[in-house]
Amino acid sequence: MLNQETQEKLKLSIRELSLKNISNRLSSLSFLSDLSWNNEISRVSIREEGGIVLLVELLHESDVDIIKYAVEILWNLAKNIENKVEIFHAGVVDLLIILLKHEDFQIRQYSSAAIGVLAENNAEHALKIGQTDALVGLVNLLRDQHGKVREKAIFALLSLSINDANKTNIGKLGALETLISLLNDEYRPVKESSIVLLTALITNNSTNQSALITEKTISHIISFFSDSNVKLVGFGLNFIKTLSVFSSAQDLMIKAGIINKLLLFFENN
Repeated sequence: MLNQETQEKLKLSIRELSLKNISNRLSSLSFLSDLSWNNEISRVSIREEGGIVLLVELLHESDVDIIKYAVEILWNLAKNIENKVEIFHAGVVDLLIILLKHEDFQIRQYSSAAIGVLAENNAEHALKIGQTDALVGLVNLLRDQHGKVREKAIFALLSLSINDANKTNIGKLGALETLISLLNDEYRPVKESSIVLLTALITNNSTNQSALITEKTISHIISFFSDSNVKLVGFGLNFIKTLSVFSSAQDLMIKAGIINKLLLFFENN
C-alpha cells in the first residue's frame, strides 16, 4: 500500500491530466511515470483512480512530450494483468498503431513495447491485434534506424506470434528476410531477440519453416557458434534444433560445417 502522501499526490496528478495547463500535466506525467516504472501497487492505484482512460485520451494530443509520457506509462501499467485488459478495451490499439509512425523515435519505441505487453501471454489480445494494421507497422519498424525501436518491435512481434495466423502473416510481410539480416545487427539485444523471434516463427509453422531452410539462413545461424556469448549460442542451438527435423535442413547444416563449429565451441567454452 502506498503511503498517504504518495497516494494523495497520485490522485492530484491524475486530476491534473484532464486540465489544460501543459506544464502541470507534464509534471504530473513525470511523477506517474516514475511511480509506475517498477511498482505493482502504484500500477493498481493509478487504474483504481481512473488514470487509464485519461492517459489513453492524451494519445490524441499534439505535444510530443505529453504523448511520450502517456505511452510510456500505459506500457508500464499494462504489465499488470487487470490493467492490460482495461487498457486494451479502452481502444488504445488503433492509437498505438498510428504512433508507430511518429517522428519521435521514443514514441515509436514505447508504442511498440506497449503493443507487445498488451499481447504478451494473452491469446485474445494477440488474435485481435493481429487483425489490425499492427503487424505491418511493426514489421516496418524492424528496419528503423534506432536500435531500441527495432528491439521493441521484435518484442511486440514475438508476443503476437503466440497466434498461429499471426506467425504466418508476419512471414508473408517480409519479416523473415529482415530478421535474417538483423542477425548481424550491431546492437546486441536486436541480434539476440531476432534469433528468438525467428525460432518462434518457425515453431509448428510449415510455411515459415520452408522459407527459412536456405543456405543463407543456416550459414548465418551457424556463424553464432564462433561467438563467445554463450547466451547467443544457446539461441542459435534452439533454432537449429527446431529446423533439424527436416532432412533438407540437416544437409545444409552439414554442408555449412556445423559439426566442426560445435566441437570447436564446446572445446573453447
